[in-house]
Amino acid sequence: MKKFFAFLALILISASTLFAQTSREEIIADINRAGGVYYGYTTPTENYTPAPKGFEPVYISHYGRHGARYMTHDYMYDYPVNVLNKAHADGKLTEYGEDVRRRVLEVYAVSERRAGELTQKGIRQHEEIATRMVQNFPELFKQKGLQVDVLSSVFPRCLMSMAAFCDALKTQNPTLKITRDASDAKMEQIHNLKPDWNPTLPEDILNVVAGTNTIWRQKVLEYDKKYIDHSRVLNNLFNDKEYIRTAIKGVDFWRYLAELVVNVQCLDIEVNLYDVFTTDELYEHWRTENFAHYAKFARYVYYPMMTQVTSKMLKAIIAQIDKDLAAGTPSVSLRFGHDTCIFAISPMMGLPGCCVSTTDYDTINEKWRNYQIAPMAANLQMIFYRKKGSDEVLVRVMHNEKEVIFDIESKTAPYYRWEDLKGYWIHNMNNTL
Repeated sequence: MKKFFAFLALILISASTLFAQTSREEIIADINRAGGVYYGYTTPTENYTPAPKGFEPVYISHYGRHGARYMTHDYMYDYPVNVLNKAHADGKLTEYGEDVRRRVLEVYAVSERRAGELTQKGIRQHEEIATRMVQNFPELFKQKGLQVDVLSSVFPRCLMSMAAFCDALKTQNPTLKITRDASDAKMEQIHNLKPDWNPTLPEDILNVVAGTNTIWRQKVLEYDKKYIDHSRVLNNLFNDKEYIRTAIKGVDFWRYLAELVVNVQCLDIEVNLYDVFTTDELYEHWRTENFAHYAKFARYVYYPMMTQVTSKMLKAIIAQIDKDLAAGTPSVSLRFGHDTCIFAISPMMGLPGCCVSTTDYDTINEKWRNYQIAPMAANLQMIFYRKKGSDEVLVRVMHNEKEVIFDIESKTAPYYRWEDLKGYWIHNMNNTL
């Protein structure tokens, strides 16, 4: 009984630490968090728990999101630029509007026709994570000729993230034997929410992710009207209220401009546009974006259906782990993919802050925050340990290089018996709400 209460206390402490601040307080403390999935990866500062006596790392399984990128579509840059340029030509910008246009054009100059591509910041993020991986697990990476198998999404931003990560590993140990792979044939193991990669993908899933009349899209429009006043920004930028009413789709312009503003943190450019919006406006913008990610990929009303598809990715990871452990040779398995996949599999894995099930818009942001779960270069690291003379395998999971405490009893947490953790994941996949 004492062990149970000690374990319960550990869980409660972990949960209280995770959300020690409200989402508003966190965004006020660092306005870049208003970027949600654009948020830059933060270097971990925690001290790690030593492995139980005699256990040493023998294997790592990793899933990493690509690093910092440009926005995903060229029109996301083109739209606000075109509106501002036309207003400039028509003489409809205020003095402040002209200044904002100048700064937006600086962003456009480095972003034009680069939609979806990895930025130099994204490259550095993966180089740094790889370097820390070697430093954190020297017993494994000091081995001569260590096998590293790498699988990437076919998207260029993921391929470049993979290259940066592998190059950094090779710099630390030139003897590594790195095998790299990327193919449409294997995308179902990395990202299976598109029919090109998953021929059996249900039409209902496509409607959830990209449909125009889904529940979450209707809710986003409802919350946008309820919580965001777009007029303040428009009146600051344009000098003619009738022009605003007749020539500008105010809500669309506001949203595209807000997305551009929070994406600037992903670029190597000395431009700041946060003054265009108040902190409250950016916070409310983040809330609707956070809800959209939650509704599509986390434990919202669609999630039982989503689990049937995305569990294939977690099952593939488990199968690869068992295969590599059975081989008995120290090795590393790396995967490079997308935030949507981390969002989708994290509830099945039982990661703290990822498992809430709710439809209440006003509380989701206090229980599930996209910038904590899948910032740029987000990663899941599963490190496996063995002890000489023992068949027992322990695993420690790190989410964005922070140790994870699971809802599993363990005398050695955050180190868990692999069979226990695997059983927990399989149970979660088979018993989705």
